[in-house]
Amino acid sequence: MLLAQILVYTAAIYLTIGLIFSVYFSFFGVKKFDDAAKDAGIGFRLIIFFGVAAFWALLAWRIFNGKGQQEEVTAHKGVARGN
Repeated sequence: MLLAQILVYTAAIYLTIGLIFSVYFSFFGVKKFDDAAKDAGIGFRLIIFFGVAAFWALLAWRIFNGKGQQEEVTAHKGVARGN
């Protein structure tokens, strides 16, 4: 029973932090993460809200460590560059 309570409280804390971070990320942080999302409307921000709440730890780590938007690496771009 104690283990179940610990798991439930841990999940509740994770979700609470995720929801708080999601408010920040959806309206301010997404601009640092993706250039295409700078001019996105409220609909887009509401769509990503719960996904951000679930993956808040990864997104927070990438934003606060300066690893926002990364360059896409594909085989097509490699051929175009001559690699």
